[in-house]
Amino acid sequence: AFAENNYDMFGKRRSLTSTYGVTYTPDAMWTAEGALEFGKVNDPKGEDIERKAVSLSVGYADKENFSAKVRGEVRVDDSEDNKRDRQTYLAAASVSWKTSPD
Repeated sequence: AFAENNYDMFGKRRSLTSTYGVTYTPDAMWTAEGALEFGKVNDPKGEDIERKAVSLSVGYADKENFSAKVRGEVRVDDSEDNKRDRQTYLAAASVSWKTSPD
């Protein structure tokens, strides 16, 4: 299990986000992870934004040559005046294949 807090106090928009998640490793090669993020972005030029997000990932890695991971995330931003509401869908994938020990 993990928890992470990010605070941006020097940027144009101050924000505080908290992430909570769990990593599950059923065996030496597979990994599954889930996380929830909650936060608030304070914008001095506009309305504040509440952010909620959920992400899921699964990864595989053998001991020698190959690894792969895929991750998906959904973010929902909700502003006080509804002008900056947004839903964001993210996907990421990576593959690594070592062809020789050299």
